Amino acid sequence: MKRKMMKKVGVILMAFSILGMLGCNTINDKTAELVRKELNEKYNQEFEVIALGARMGTKDNNTVTSYVQDKNGVVFSVVMDTKGTIKSENYLRRKVGTAAGTVLVDELNKHNMESKVNLHVSGGKEIHDVDIKLHDYIDSHTPDYFVGKLLLKETNQLTHENVKSAYESTYKQLKNTPLQTDVWVIASEDYDKAVTEFQKNPDVSEEWFDDYKVISKFYIDMSNEGLDSDNEEIKGNM
Repeated sequence: MKRKMMKKVGVILMAFSILGMLGCNTINDKTAELVRKELNEKYNQEFEVIALGARMGTKDNNTVTSYVQDKNGVVFSVVMDTKGTIKSENYLRRKVGTAAGTVLVDELNKHNMESKVNLHVSGGKEIHDVDIKLHDYIDSHTPDYFVGKLLLKETNQLTHENVKSAYESTYKQLKNTPLQTDVWVIASEDYDKAVTEFQKNPDVSEEWFDDYKVISKFYIDMSNEGLDSDNEEIKGNM
């Protein structure tokens, strides 16, 4: 347990420092304000910087990654240089991915399976319309697939039939756009805590799951060839 705790602390400190947890210094405050200002002007809405990442680059090319959230809870990453210029950000792709993820979560919920998903878009045309709807986006931008990570709460309702039904329905609602997810089934006693942290991060590593009791992990690929899973136990018992 001690080794696991030390491992988690190391990962967190190397990856990012949560604002408010380690204290906001002048540089962090200035960076967060610059990120907010640039995004507010670009999208004409309010954003909140929830975490600042480690600075990367060289003396002449230094950047910092920020994790940002909009008013609807869409979490995304922003890379800014020392001059206050945003070099890259994935807000619109994460926003569309979040909308697609809501479809999957709702379908799983219809079968009494509680879940939290982090999806993003792969491929397709670049997005410029901040107000574009999910179905309009799929029609006009032709994404290759939606991909991400899914947390499922341990439950007796986790069956092959229920999962297959939820994914097939989601696939149809996403207009037959392939859906690929790494899935972690989390023990019921750890699920709420895991979800609370999971929804704050645009992405998590394999090591992140070390602090939670994982019942099983498997991969699901839903495409026009049907649902495919690489987990033999799930295949045999769902």
